[in-house]
Amino acid sequence: MRRLLPLLLSSWAALATATAQTAPQNVFVVTDRPVAANEIKVGISSAQSGRAVSIGADYVRGARAYFERLNSKEGGVHGRKVKLIAYDDRFEPLPAILNTRRLINEDRVFALLNYNGGVGTRAVGQMISDAQLPLIGAFTGLPALRQPLNRYLFNVRPGYNEETAAIVDRLITDRQTTKIAVFYQSDLDGEAILSGVQRALRGRGMTFASSAALVRNSVDVNAAVESFLVSRPDAIVLGTTYAPAAALVQALKARGFAPIFCATSFVGAEAFSEAAGGAADGTFITQVVPSPNDAAMRITAAFAEDMKAANEIGSTHAALEGYLNAAVLAQGFRDTGPNLNTAAFVRTMEGMNVDLGGPVVSFTPSSRQGLKEIYLSAVRQGQIVKVDNFNP
Repeated sequence: MRRLLPLLLSSWAALATATAQTAPQNVFVVTDRPVAANEIKVGISSAQSGRAVSIGADYVRGARAYFERLNSKEGGVHGRKVKLIAYDDRFEPLPAILNTRRLINEDRVFALLNYNGGVGTRAVGQMISDAQLPLIGAFTGLPALRQPLNRYLFNVRPGYNEETAAIVDRLITDRQTTKIAVFYQSDLDGEAILSGVQRALRGRGMTFASSAALVRNSVDVNAAVESFLVSRPDAIVLGTTYAPAAALVQALKARGFAPIFCATSFVGAEAFSEAAGGAADGTFITQVVPSPNDAAMRITAAFAEDMKAANEIGSTHAALEGYLNAAVLAQGFRDTGPNLNTAAFVRTMEGMNVDLGGPVVSFTPSSRQGLKEIYLSAVRQGQIVKVDNFNP
């Protein structure tokens, strides 16, 4: 039965994608949605409940803080205030499809923002193409969302291949580690992180030591724990969201086994640290945005000020990413001008090259990945701190 679960899960994800791809064309508005003189409606589908709630909620909190300041202090963009409409998909693809259909057909949003995870985002890919509806920013580094190119999907963050390459490089360079394993969730995101580690190792003529998977949105790590206790890797790359990653690290350390733990930004650094408690200390995490506590950057200083003004407590990397995605969307609105329509907006986004106060976001007609830089961090005494390498 354990072997069947990943297959069943993959089949379910494929069914979710097929549902979107085979939906009748006429259920979507395929021409430009009319934009009111005083409002732009933007839709979000993300985890507002369930096991990935911390990431999804932070994504919304960051965006809301940005738009509240934009609306109150700048009067919106070209006289239009941004109205944010957010629905809960529990980090599952079928609710993401239903939410997106509602945002397209009932709410008639102009754009989508801050989707949560590769499975849900890929499941709505054909829908946004049919509706000619731009989606900016998704919490996933899935390579399949970058190539082949979807003209209406603009990924802001770097991809998993870049993050896993950085992890493998630092493990080998800083720690002389060659026995590297992967713990991943059986879905598009987890499998892409596994593939990214394998790809990075192949580039060095190496293979990974072992791997263990668990069912998406599960925290049953018992089989993975026993597997790693047998294979005894020197390092384990965590390719899951925060809850199962925390459960694995806690369980292995409780059994007296403490290899080097690393994770991509997909884990949700602050949520992982909180869930794992003291067991999280020493874990290295790659990030796709700067530290939210780095006051030297204009974007992070503005983020801290806007979060405080919006009474949003907790400045996390995910909240900053949600805020940055909102800033990218708003910049696209500004640059398009007062005569806002979808065709003009997409052309504007395809030519974007802007410094948003530190990170430089750049898109082209052939590239849908706005950021390039990978940042390193580690959990130290329960805090996420910036580091330059993976040394202890």
